[in-house]
Amino acid sequence: MRTSIIFLLSVLFVNTLTAQKLFTPLEFQDAIKKGTRTYSGVPGLKYWVNKSEYEIDVKFDPSELKISGKEKVKYYNNSPDSLKKVQFKLYQKIYRKGNSRQFGLPPSAITEGVNLNSITVNGDKISLDTDDRMISHTATTFLVSPDKKIAPGSVTTFTIDWDYKVPPHTPVRGGTYSDSVWFHSYFYPQIAVYDDIDGWDKSEYDGYTETYNDQNSYSVNITLPDTLLCWATGVLQNPADLLSEKVLAKYNEAHKSAEVVHITKTGDKNVLQKKGWLTWSYKADMSPDFAFGCASNYSWDASTVTLKNGNKVFVDAGYSTFADDFVKVAKIAHNVVKYFSEDLPGVPYPYPVISVFNGGGGMEFPMIVNNGTYHDDMNGTVMLTAHEIAHTYFPFYMGTNERKYAWMDEGWARLFPEDFQAKYGNTEVAKHFADEYMHYAGKHYDTPLMVPSSELHRHSYRTNAYRRSYISYEILRDLFGNEEFLRILREYISLWHGKHPHPMDFFNTFSKVSGKNLDWYWKAWYYEWGYPDLGVELHKGKDKYKLVIVKKGAYPVPVELKLTYTDGSTEVISKKVDIWNGSESFGIELDKGLKKVYLNSNWIPDINYDDNVLEFK
Repeated sequence: MRTSIIFLLSVLFVNTLTAQKLFTPLEFQDAIKKGTRTYSGVPGLKYWVNKSEYEIDVKFDPSELKISGKEKVKYYNNSPDSLKKVQFKLYQKIYRKGNSRQFGLPPSAITEGVNLNSITVNGDKISLDTDDRMISHTATTFLVSPDKKIAPGSVTTFTIDWDYKVPPHTPVRGGTYSDSVWFHSYFYPQIAVYDDIDGWDKSEYDGYTETYNDQNSYSVNITLPDTLLCWATGVLQNPADLLSEKVLAKYNEAHKSAEVVHITKTGDKNVLQKKGWLTWSYKADMSPDFAFGCASNYSWDASTVTLKNGNKVFVDAGYSTFADDFVKVAKIAHNVVKYFSEDLPGVPYPYPVISVFNGGGGMEFPMIVNNGTYHDDMNGTVMLTAHEIAHTYFPFYMGTNERKYAWMDEGWARLFPEDFQAKYGNTEVAKHFADEYMHYAGKHYDTPLMVPSSELHRHSYRTNAYRRSYISYEILRDLFGNEEFLRILREYISLWHGKHPHPMDFFNTFSKVSGKNLDWYWKAWYYEWGYPDLGVELHKGKDKYKLVIVKKGAYPVPVELKLTYTDGSTEVISKKVDIWNGSESFGIELDKGLKKVYLNSNWIPDINYDDNVLEFK
């Protein structure tokens, strides 16, 4: 016999149609007035985004641990504003003595920062004197003030000559991994984002917050000694000029093969056809950044994924013989690209290449990720490979501001691989992430998601960016069901890819496309302090008993009740999170005797499980 459900409304009842109004930041309200954003989640008719075209020549000398480079960058001002200054990022200054940072560094990693040797604006050389009005410096940025304002619709060309010492360690997202392995990230002066919300992104790089860039194009020449192979963002333009005949044949075979081809193996001789300094040339379009790894005596595996839309993706892995799990990484990465393209998020992989470079840690860059080894822990290897490649969509393809709202990409990069990991036997992902979140939920470290990521540190940053955001997305998927959730998510991606979506655009798009006012949900999980906490109570009525489920915490979560009756039968009652939209409790009228009640499954967070169980003799 089914139980019947009756709702016991709490002190305040708020109908779905009269949900509480969501706070909208003033800068977003201003963008709506300017016509660049809307309350419906659709970009405004006057929305714009700037971009840059980079031509970079960079040389890495491992004997001196020195990067030297020259770049020509054309900056397209598509905004309606006349720009008095142009903000540049100079990430490698994080290693400069005296600069603040959120990563502890050994003394040997401290450098002199970056040497700017020359800068021109539209062919005119500017003084690098720090007292000159045309240039000013901060910790990891510098401002260039051209003689003339940069007019709307104009193109301004900068040339920059620079060099710096590469730290002999791997403290922050790249660097030196051994005397023959390096990963070079954030290695070039980079024009910051100028957007319709904040203007110039003036945030400093402290080692914790990551990326925020426009969709740019890159033509990069990387000069290395003949002892090193290279993996990088973009498509290699000159393999026939670099690789020996035998290796080139394998490389070309991998571009046609759905199965993994071993292009090189550790110990192979005559991998490159020439001696001396060699230049690897790459091109990348619609890319928010560029990075490269280089190593000697590495194995190199690759294959090609053919997507349903006909596009082909070259998937490769470069790795050390000591990274024993990496022999499977090229195949894992191949399957990841296929899964993301066809299942979750079900959007075709947007670039022609993805490389998994065996450096250290785990860090994403467009078309290349820098990953350490998990050795014999294949769950860890699958998780890391899938997570970092998932960032292709968020933040790269979407253009989200990870410096300000890291949860707009890290939470997705946890959710997207979850079902994929289950195919490899790791079925406890949701439970693991829920347990991880519950360790910090409701404590001082657990800040509202709308607190800017740049203001957070360590446990607060990771709880905000990774843990709480993942749970909030998982609950949304449960609310809508997988098919409807994917429809809404894909519409969000379709509307905002290549742009710079704000949290309000995410909220508004999901509410508009779903046809549901979700402000009650956004307000709780994204704006408020609090925690998830449900409890179950037994209330005696005139003739029958009622189970009452009470929302004790501020955050709404789904309900899953497992009932065991005295006659030995069992029943599971599940309710979506919107059961709490307008109520603080609901009751279940019982038609027969109970033996045990257990509230919630292991993926639904709850800070106190003591009041989730009732047992009767």
